[in-house]
Amino acid sequence: MRLMRELAGSLSMSLPSMQAMRARFTLYRIIREYFAQRGVLEVETPILARSGNTDPAIDSFVTFDAHGEPLWL
Repeated sequence: MRLMRELAGSLSMSLPSMQAMRARFTLYRIIREYFAQRGVLEVETPILARSGNTDPAIDSFVTFDAHGEPLWL
């Protein structure tokens, strides 16, 4: 936990880009290991999509990009 606090603090400091990326990588690795040890499955889901949801039980949220094109969540 101490290491996580140190890394999180170092990310807010003005570090050269490579050091910041390494610190971020290490922090994410620690977080992922924590959840992996507890059997939590990490998944990635798109935030916004160019098409809406086809499941009638799920309401889609629509917004628009800078060009006026619809994006759904």
